[in-house]
Amino acid sequence: MPNNDDPGGNADNTNKNNNPAKRKVVWAIVAGGVVGVLVILFVSLFFPNLTERPKFFTTNALSVLVLDVIIVQAYIYTKQWEVLKEQSSTLKTHSVAMAKQITAMEAQLTAMQDQAESMRDSLTETRNLVIQNERSVKAAEEGVSVARQNMNYAQRAYVTVTDGVVTLGVGGTDRFRMRVENSGNTPAYSVQVEAEIEVREHGVRITPGGDPIVFI
Repeated sequence: MPNNDDPGGNADNTNKNNNPAKRKVVWAIVAGGVVGVLVILFVSLFFPNLTERPKFFTTNALSVLVLDVIIVQAYIYTKQWEVLKEQSSTLKTHSVAMAKQITAMEAQLTAMQDQAESMRDSLTETRNLVIQNERSVKAAEEGVSVARQNMNYAQRAYVTVTDGVVTLGVGGTDRFRMRVENSGNTPAYSVQVEAEIEVREHGVRITPGGDPIVFI
């Protein structure tokens, strides 16, 4: 935090600088009281019409001394009151500065809380985006797998028997002819066809060894 000037320190320095002046004023008041006492002494000694000179001197000198003490006390109290007013002003200044600092700290705390809330919201949104991205990636992978399967199904060769003819030859020789076609989008390589003919009343379809063989 920036360093602020200390009004209290300045007031203390001002008081220290004013102490010699205060002492001079007090000594001047005391000197005035002494001069008053000396004047009363002079009057009590040399004034011709006085009948009770000791009483006059004692009473008036005591009054002058009491007045002098009252004046000194009044001066001291006045200066103390001024010091108290300066201290009160300094305390008020400090209080205002502290109130401003507290307000600034509260504003900073509010801003930090807002930032934390924004970060929490951003984190939640990021987490949701990650979940959505994971779902999208999974869906894309599934789509790629389905597309690959569809491509395999669409581009593979489909070899089927489309026609078959039996010809009974002369002399007991029979012939069997069948038509094999590829209806797929790609050529069929290494095609092997195994055929066997048997005369029956009704045609049947069997799959010996897992490979389809058509009997007509």
